[in-house]
Amino acid sequence: MSKIDRQLFRPHQAPDVIGVSRSTIYRWAKQKKITLKEFCGMTFVDMNEIREKMRVDQMEDQKK
Repeated sequence: MSKIDRQLFRPHQAPDVIGVSRSTIYRWAKQKKITLKEFCGMTFVDMNEIREKMRVDQMEDQKK
């Protein structure tokens, strides 16, 4: 299974998986734009949530 097939990924994998920095993931979480999941002491990000966030941002950019 490749990284992109996963529904959850670690924040440090963000640049390879979706092309945004690790710090962007944490900034979005702090701004309550995405939710970080924790399992067994590890932090994960939901790929579908990131895709939705990026889609909304793209729509907002088109309105400008």
